[in-house]
Amino acid sequence: MTNPDNMAVHNTSIIPTLKIMQNDYHHEIGWHNDLVTLQLVYKIDPVIFLHQELDWLRGEGLEIKGTASHGSSYCYVYNYLNFYFFEECKNPTIGQFVNNDSAMVGGQWIKIKHGRLNDFGLDYEAYFLNNNKYYSDASTINGIRWNLGMLDLNTLLPGDRVIILMHPIYYSPVGSSLSEITSFSVIGQIRSEIDSNDATIYVEMPEWIERDSLNAIFTISPNARAMLGSKELFSGLNSIDFTNPVNIKVVAEDGLSYKDWQVKVISSDCSLLLSVNKILIGPQSDSSASFQITSNISWSISSSEDWLTSNPENGNGDGTITLIAQANPTAYPRMAEIKVSGDGIMDQVITVKQNAGIVGIDDISNSLISIYPNPAHTILFVKGIDQNSMISIYDLTGRRLINKQIVDNMIDISSLANGIYIIKIKGESFIKTIRFIKK
Repeated sequence: MTNPDNMAVHNTSIIPTLKIMQNDYHHEIGWHNDLVTLQLVYKIDPVIFLHQELDWLRGEGLEIKGTASHGSSYCYVYNYLNFYFFEECKNPTIGQFVNNDSAMVGGQWIKIKHGRLNDFGLDYEAYFLNNNKYYSDASTINGIRWNLGMLDLNTLLPGDRVIILMHPIYYSPVGSSLSEITSFSVIGQIRSEIDSNDATIYVEMPEWIERDSLNAIFTISPNARAMLGSKELFSGLNSIDFTNPVNIKVVAEDGLSYKDWQVKVISSDCSLLLSVNKILIGPQSDSSASFQITSNISWSISSSEDWLTSNPENGNGDGTITLIAQANPTAYPRMAEIKVSGDGIMDQVITVKQNAGIVGIDDISNSLISIYPNPAHTILFVKGIDQNSMISIYDLTGRRLINKQIVDNMIDISSLANGIYIIKIKGESFIKTIRFIKK
């Protein structure tokens, strides 16, 4: 590390971590070689410096056996490589890096000092280990910094010698390590199921749908990334060939943790498709709307709200379904869900929105009818009504909370939470709708 004067200093706080890596996890600690840069740019004797640093690290119990050359930006300025410091590594020169014995710095040639690996008790320079595969997070792929989670293990073969270069500074120490797929579906599917324990996803598709180009809709752990090989996947945007099982790697926010998921798409003889997934219906009584079912199985239909019914409620094979709504008594739209179920398939849902039923606060069909007090606390009184009048009280979402006959011109509202409500008063010759506040 460096001190405030930009001078290199030893800091023993790093030693315990390095010893855990070496002793507990059996990783080898090496020396990152920037020795030619130290001489040419910072005027530091590289031979003395390397002996000094290795003596310190080894004195703290670290076994330094190898070195890995640093690709400093100065290498491109003065055309050298840092492993040219070692006599065993300086010949032949590589590419544009032609200066292996001296370099032009500040208008004069400076002779590069050299040493031999065994002079320092070193066994190797990593760039000469005859590796055949090299990965580095100093590079980017498709605009994304390469990271360990992007390593496709299926590309590695027995006998491969692999170098993976990682820079911890690129990764957030507080980033989440979660790498889950929390939801997954394929457009046109019958159903899907996630097995988090086995990191396996099963998707069932109608047998007539080709599987070579399907779009997946998914959610993953916050700030994680889904990778198909080196290609990042985005929910709903990528066509994927699911003819064979597909492996999706989810890389966690921390850039290091990951989980390999396998997606298996199978064909099914059972199928049920709906013509729509959203419907808008009018506010009047007996307003209706229709949708179609395409199916080869028996099915049934249920509604989440009692103001919306279907005709028919069950059937077999293809069919046309009519939805019928009661009048919306409120000045606000209200929502319901229609669920279509069948043996061997995943339930499918249609969202139904009914338009607002009234304009303004009051229906003035009978101006003699009124309520008081407003706001009210526990009892609401109604004035000007017939003896057999019925009342219904709704919240602002259209949900009916009270439905009863009025007794003694008063209504107990103590069970209602504080808020705004709408009361519909229905007599033999009138309907009156009024908004009130419960406090």
